[in-house]
Amino acid sequence: MLHMWLKIKGHLDVPVGPNKWLALFACAGFILLSSMFLLVYSYDTYSYYRIKDNRLKINASEYLNPGIAKHAQYDAVLIGSSVVQNFDMDLVNSVLGSKTIKLTVRGMTDDQRADVLSLVNRERKPKKIIYGFDLFSFDPSNAQNEASFPRYLYNESWFDDFRYIYGYENWFRFMPASILYEIGSEFGAIPKGLSVSVDCVGQLDAEYSKAVVQERYAAHSSDKAQALSPGLRRGGGFAGEC
Repeated sequence: MLHMWLKIKGHLDVPVGPNKWLALFACAGFILLSSMFLLVYSYDTYSYYRIKDNRLKINASEYLNPGIAKHAQYDAVLIGSSVVQNFDMDLVNSVLGSKTIKLTVRGMTDDQRADVLSLVNRERKPKKIIYGFDLFSFDPSNAQNEASFPRYLYNESWFDDFRYIYGYENWFRFMPASILYEIGSEFGAIPKGLSVSVDCVGQLDAEYSKAVVQERYAAHSSDKAQALSPGLRRGGGFAGEC
C-alpha cells in the first residue's frame, strides 16, 4: 500500500504544463458540449428532429412550427395568429377534404407569416394554404414578439441551430419544465403534462359553440342595455341598432 501511495503521489507531484492544461480543458469542453448535444437531440423539446406518436412535448407554437412543417403528414396548411389556433381541425379537414396542419404565432406579424410560408414551401409545398389575416399584422409598430421569435429555426441554415442545442430558452425554460411535468404526470403528482397533439398546439382550453356564443352575447347585450339611459333603452339610436 505504501509503495502504491508513493507511486500515485509521484505522478501527482509532476508539474503539468500549459499545453497539458489546455488539452484537458479542450477535452472537458468537448465532452460537455457533446453531452449537451446528445441530450437535446434525443429529448428534442421542440420536436425539431422528429415527431413521435403525433405528440409534442410543449405548447409553444412558434418553437414547434418548424418541426411540424418538417415531420407531420399533411397536404394543406393554416397559417395565422391566435385566432387560427382555436380552429377545430377535424372540422377544417372535413370541409377542405385534406389533412391539414396549423402553423400559428400569437400576434403574428407580416414578416413572421412570410417566414412560415417560406418554411412550408421549402419543406413540403402543400396543395392548399389558408391565411388568417389580421389587420394588426401589417402595422409596423406591432412587433412585441419579434425579439423572442426563434427565426433561426425557420431559415435554411443549419449553422445557427446551435441556438436550439445550447440556447437559454431550451435549457432554462422549456426542457426542465417539460421533463419535470413528465416525471410528475408519470407518478400521478400532476394530472396532465405539457405535451399536446399536433392539432391542438396553442389551443385555449375553452368551449366554442353556437350556443355558447349566443349565451354570452345575450348576457353582454343585457349588461350593456342596463348601463344605458332609460331613453336609449326604450328604442332608437344605439339600442335600436343592437
